[in-house]
Amino acid sequence: METASIEPNRTTASHKAKIKVFFEKTIGKGTFGQVKYCVAKVNNETIGFAVKIIDKKSSVYQCNISAMSREIIISKKVNHPSLIKFIKIITHPNYIYMYMEYCKNGDMGKTVKKYGPYVERDAQFLFSQIVAAIEYLHDLDIAHRDIKPENVLLNHRNEVKVADFGLSVFCRDSTSNTRQLSRCGTRMFMPPEVLTPNNGYNAKFFDIWSMGGVLHYMLTGQVPFDDGHTKRIVAQQVSGDIVLLRPMYKRTVSSSARRLVRHMLEPDVLKRAHIEGIKRSKWMTLMA
Repeated sequence: METASIEPNRTTASHKAKIKVFFEKTIGKGTFGQVKYCVAKVNNETIGFAVKIIDKKSSVYQCNISAMSREIIISKKVNHPSLIKFIKIITHPNYIYMYMEYCKNGDMGKTVKKYGPYVERDAQFLFSQIVAAIEYLHDLDIAHRDIKPENVLLNHRNEVKVADFGLSVFCRDSTSNTRQLSRCGTRMFMPPEVLTPNNGYNAKFFDIWSMGGVLHYMLTGQVPFDDGHTKRIVAQQVSGDIVLLRPMYKRTVSSSARRLVRHMLEPDVLKRAHIEGIKRSKWMTLMA
């Protein structure tokens, strides 16, 4: 069994000795590294953590040093109940260890695959936490850019913890006040303006689209556009051919939920929903 040591801070121990951490199993994969479950004994109490391990010698890291540095900066900066909490980030010559809270109930993608779509009241309860997390990031001028069911974790209380800031970005450069954004994300949750070559995109509206895709998945267990080829996905997006709007879902998903998803998956950025509009939508307020 692999082990490592971390220096305790005031919240983990009152003594100055190092805490020995035992890595037990791999539980996931982030943008730049694998995630393991580990345990440590602190003051005679066994505590579980998740730790993302980045190999600094890997080609993925070497090609994305600036993005990895940005992930660390953002991880240290954010603090919100619905965002994954980072406990300590340790840099060694060959590895970076990012210790974070462990979410016992896994990710939303696996949950829906195992148990099926959420009933609307439960979906609203969880989705409101996602919205709160992204609103907090946007207020800090940070866009996540990889919101998907696999990055929505659920802790032992079944509370949302949005995770993985590997593709997150500050929307404006601190020196030029602008930023040229590259194409990134997970294709089935990317908007048409990112999937097609253009002069750039608004990263916050990217997040709105992706949240619409996540809500769609929560209500149906399906991605909103079901053609795997990028050009045909874009054609579906532009024409509004959303799976949820097909006749089979008219009896199982409320009209207010379908309208909200349609508004978030609006291909015209100027007409797409914004955070305040989502919070004030009929579905969000009726279910509250």
